[in-house]
Parts: sequence; C-alpha cells; structure tokens
Amino acid sequence: MAPCLAESWKESADGLTYEFKLREGLRFHNGDPFTAEDVKFSFHRYRGTAAKLLHERVKAVEIVDPHRVRFVLHAPWPDFLVFYATPATGAAWVVPKKYIEKVGEEGFKKQIQKLMHERVMHAPIFEPATLHGVGSRVEEPAVGLNPLLYFAAPYEDMRLKKP
Repeated sequence: MAPCLAESWKESADGLTYEFKLREGLRFHNGDPFTAEDVKFSFHRYRGTAAKLLHERVKAVEIVDPHRVRFVLHAPWPDFLVFYATPATGAAWVVPKKYIEKVGEEGFKKQIQKLMHERVMHAPIFEPATLHGVGSRVEEPAVGLNPLLYFAAPYEDMRLKKP
C-alpha cells in the first residue's frame, strides 16, 4: 500500500485506532480544499458492498485537525486498511462535502453523469496510444489486463491537485 491522499498513517499498538495524515494543499475539481471533514463525510456517505461491515466495525471517525483524521474501531481488525484504504471496496473515495451539501445527492449524481458523458462517451475509446509496459496500442493490451482500466484515472482537470 502506498500513500496517496493520505501522505502517512499509523495504527495504535492495540489495533483500535488508525490515524491518517492527509496531504495538504489539494483541491477538488470545483476548487474546494481537501480536508478531514470531507474524509469523515465520505465515510459516512459510503453505501458500497462493504458499507455494512465497515460501519459496524468503526466506532467513530474523529477529526483531529483539518488534515488529520482518526478512525476508532470497536475491536482490533487487521483487515481494516484492506477494506477502507484500497480500491477493493471504493470506501475511501472522497467527495467534496460542501459541494454535495450545496447541490444535493441528485445534483452531484447529474454532474458526475454529465462529466462521464463529456469525458468518456465523446472520447475516442480506441485511440492509438502507447502504454508503457502494457501493449503497443490500447486495442492490444497485455494478457490479463482489462482495457477499461485505462480509463480509471480521471482527466487532468478532474484530479485533486496542488495549487
């Protein structure tokens, strides 16, 4: 596991607490800063396949400061990071709290659909592109790789970025 939105994390000796130090200076696509409040909001908003398990095992999500968030578990759970901090469940996808509160869930959903339509549906799906170590062209991916994975990274203007 490598740092991304969290530049570091630590687990308490008793295995009940995980604290994440968030990367500072990042902003969402709409200009809102990325904060611990967004992480807490996104965790409680998560409704994916592992939601029931995660919400049952996490006792509290505490905001230590704007760039530090702490997860307190009911009991030690060695798989917490697997379920929360990897793409396995999507539970750690962070959304901008203030933006969602402003436009609502339906407004956010429509904006995502609009962006997906503009960015994916109108983009050439099999654009001849060299992908280092994957294959000579998108049409010829290396064995065992799904070509759809190439589109998992958002376009540059949709990524969290430092100003």
